[in-house]
Amino acid sequence: MPRIGEYRDKIAILSRVLAAPDEDGEPVESWPDPRPAQEHWARIEAPSGDESNQTPRGSDNSAVLRFRHLVKLAAVDRVRIKETGDVYAVVGIWRERAESGGWQTVCALAAPLIP
Repeated sequence: MPRIGEYRDKIAILSRVLAAPDEDGEPVESWPDPRPAQEHWARIEAPSGDESNQTPRGSDNSAVLRFRHLVKLAAVDRVRIKETGDVYAVVGIWRERAESGGWQTVCALAAPLIP
């Protein structure tokens, strides 16, 4: 069993891609699967900022995801937790100084998207 504080969730960043406009002239959005080399280790944090063994959620079923290192992420992207297959929309991104030095990417996630 993983210890509290470990970055044990393997995350795939699904970057938004805009395709040619449809009949209405609107660009078509898609979030294709990345290559395996683009997966990152992260952990979901409790609403209080502490990390727990559960998958804590805020009252609106949102969550905060902390990557082990700095990653390229945009507010229009989505992330998928490899183990569960759950996909979340990214609704906010910020950078924080890591305890070991360097920087980490932290993001706020909306409730899981329904496939």
